[in-house]
Amino acid sequence: MIVIFYLLFAVMKISTVFLAYWVGGETCRNGFLSATGLVAMGEFAFIIALEALEFGVVDNAFYTSVIGAALVSMVTLPFLTRYADRMWDGAVRRCPKPVYTACCNVNASRDRLYTRVLATSTKSRKTLYRSMTRTYINILLIVLVQIVFHFITPMAVEWLTASFGGNDIIWSITMLFVNFAILLMPIYHLVNNVKFLDEMVISGARHIAKLEGQTEEAGTVYHRFLEVNTYLMMIVIDAVVIIVTPNSVGLWLHLVMLAVAVVVLFAYYYKKKRDNRAGHLPEPEDESEESEEDEH
Repeated sequence: MIVIFYLLFAVMKISTVFLAYWVGGETCRNGFLSATGLVAMGEFAFIIALEALEFGVVDNAFYTSVIGAALVSMVTLPFLTRYADRMWDGAVRRCPKPVYTACCNVNASRDRLYTRVLATSTKSRKTLYRSMTRTYINILLIVLVQIVFHFITPMAVEWLTASFGGNDIIWSITMLFVNFAILLMPIYHLVNNVKFLDEMVISGARHIAKLEGQTEEAGTVYHRFLEVNTYLMMIVIDAVVIIVTPNSVGLWLHLVMLAVAVVVLFAYYYKKKRDNRAGHLPEPEDESEESEEDEH
């Protein structure tokens, strides 16, 4: 158990710190070296484990394993920091070529993305960072909504059935639609923020192409993403989030909800298309103006 706890902590800590460095634009090697230097639980793990033991959340075996894993992390930390560079270099040499090539391509895509962002103005970059923060908040809000519905859906279905009659299937579908409706707003803002980030990347690419005297490619993935309708993307993301999230509602009820959402979307598009056609119809000419023109 001590080994399992230590390996779980080490893998998660190295992965998250490495990802943070990579997103921040640092090289993969420096990200790994920095991540291995932080693989130590610290004395705060003792306090948390002790509190859990006193409140009866864990037993003595679990508490002892956590303490042992924390001690192992402290003992192994100097060796990890000393040999981290050798571990990274050896892993790069032994990495299969297709995997290494794929990682290099991902890294190059990240560098091109950041280069395009840096090509924009300072004000645009500040707006970009705010948009990224809002995107992160929207993702957290979506996760929070799904966690809440995961726990309240069974209780809500039971209470609605006892209070208003009907059966579990009807109220389960109702809760799915309530969940679907509540998710629309954060998903809408999420899609808009991501599209704004795309526009910033495209703007930076145009600026770079202009400086280098080249023409920007029109068929990039960023352009194709912007061309997708926002409401269509909202429906798809919303349905996928609800279907993927574990809950007590059966899969076929999710499919019913998805089918109804598709019907509503098609109805919306049909109404919008009909309104657009009505808006482009030529206005009838005034008969009085025609008579005046004839007399003239």
